[in-house]
Amino acid sequence: MNKLAIALIAAATTTGIATAQTSRLEWRVDGNSAAVVNAGDTVLVEGFLSWDIQGVGLSSADYTITLDGADMPDGLNYAEPAFGRNALMLSPAPQVIVDTPTPAGRQIVDAGPFGTIGAFQLPGMFNPFFQTQNPVRVFSFEFTAGDAGRDVTIGGTLTSTAIYTDMMGGSAFANERMVDNATVSIVPTPGTGALIASAGLLATRRRRKA
Repeated sequence: MNKLAIALIAAATTTGIATAQTSRLEWRVDGNSAAVVNAGDTVLVEGFLSWDIQGVGLSSADYTITLDGADMPDGLNYAEPAFGRNALMLSPAPQVIVDTPTPAGRQIVDAGPFGTIGAFQLPGMFNPFFQTQNPVRVFSFEFTAGDAGRDVTIGGTLTSTAIYTDMMGGSAFANERMVDNATVSIVPTPGTGALIASAGLLATRRRRKA
């Protein structure tokens, strides 16, 4: 291989590294990657989107939310809209968010034809409420634990991310997208094990007397 070919390959590799633009959707439970709760407890689940693209703020993102291990008795309260759906001039359209059962548990999606939840805001030039945070919270919901003895893994997919490169509306897209899961471990309420053991011992004594 001649020197010119080697130089071209090196340049292409360097360019590929330089243009790799990533975004990450990180789920947190009460601010952490994992939480241990009792049946009946409620925790706050939040999704934060971050990116390494040079820009001024989030333009849009599309994602779904999965709760593997969740049961229908688990309570989900997602009354707060997704990012960009709750203030004047942030979004052109509302969304209808629903949760449905899946073979692995449950999922939270948009009721529209595509299913993905959409975060969106207009460019800063046209949007007095423009948000520049990175990471930025794009979704949150309350999770109330049902039956104990399970782990619920909160994750999903991040299908697109666009970042404004200027306040006029220029944008760049992330070509690598990742999701960091969070876990809720549901354990019995303190004292439940002792009550069960006491009930078993009492039943054994009764059988012996009989």
